[in-house]
Amino acid sequence: MDSANNNVRIRQGALVLRGDTASNNASVVYFLNGQFFRATAKAVIFAGQSHTARTACAQLLSSSQPTLSTR
Repeated sequence: MDSANNNVRIRQGALVLRGDTASNNASVVYFLNGQFFRATAKAVIFAGQSHTARTACAQLLSSSQPTLSTR
């Protein structure tokens, strides 16, 4: 799945540390096999348990949006 020849690339087993968006792209900083990487694309999809988005994308929430609840 994660081949430079594919239109869609998937990083399975990576730990996402931060996700950011800009007006024309998105980027993700992740940790995999002892190294940090940044992937930049037109769009990114976070697929995982909901509690991970609370920390990886916290800076994307504005003060006008409700915060995610913790349990």
